[in-house]
Order: sequence, then structure tokens, then C-alpha cells
Amino acid sequence: MKGITPVIAIILLLLITISMVGFAFVWFTRVSELATQQTEEQLKKQLETQSMNIRIDSVTKASPMNVVIRNTGSTAIPYKSIVGFKNSVNIDCADGSTKFSASSATLAVDAIVTCKDGRATPEGCTTGDKIKITTPGKGDEVLCPA
Repeated sequence: MKGITPVIAIILLLLITISMVGFAFVWFTRVSELATQQTEEQLKKQLETQSMNIRIDSVTKASPMNVVIRNTGSTAIPYKSIVGFKNSVNIDCADGSTKFSASSATLAVDAIVTCKDGRATPEGCTTGDKIKITTPGKGDEVLCPA
């Protein structure tokens, strides 16, 4: 009888050890899968953001000022994410009577849109004014033509 007790104790210790190793393995596997999934989602978002590029094709000096922009990236750009500035002042881009900030439309790849100064009192631009259009990816900046 005295020889059976140590055998049972060793078996119980082995079972406890194996179950703890199994639990740790499952936990680490789930944590690493979750971390991989979140990293992949963030990477996709960043790559999509970086592919949103625009170029200013032309600027008209007349009032209201019109800025013709082209999507040169590889992803459609939501109008809501296109922001215009004249000398660091928001020009509240509008396409006709629809403001970009309130539009659910997107600017397709290689498409062109005119950003009109949508402020209550629109202004033209004078020589040397900085016109800047930004997106989540990359924007463009030009000086108002002479």
C-alpha cells in the first residue's frame, strides 16, 4: 500500500502539468492570432490611406476660386476626406451646391473634380496665395498663378 501513494501522486502531478501546458498553449495561440489579425487590419487601413493621393491640375483666380484636382492614387477618395485651404484658411470645398464635407460621393481613380470656394463670402486668389488640398494620404500645394 505504501508503494501506490507515490505513484498516484506522480500521476496527479503529471496530469496537472499537462493540463497547465495545454491551457498556456491555447491561450498563447489565441493571443497571437488576435494580435496578427489586428496588425493586418491596421496595415490594410494604412496602405489604403497612403494610396489616396491627389494633384492640383489648375487654379482659377476669379471669385469664387476654383481648384481642379485629380485623384492620382490607386484608391477612390471620399469627398468628405478632401479638404482645401487658401493660406491656411479652410475654403470649404464644394462641387456646385454640394459641400464635400456633406457628400457621400467618392473621387474615382484618375477622375477630376473642381473644388469651388464654398464659404459664405468666397474670394478669388491673388498672386502668391498658397492653395493646398489635403487627403488622408498625400495632398498637393501650389501658388496662385500670376
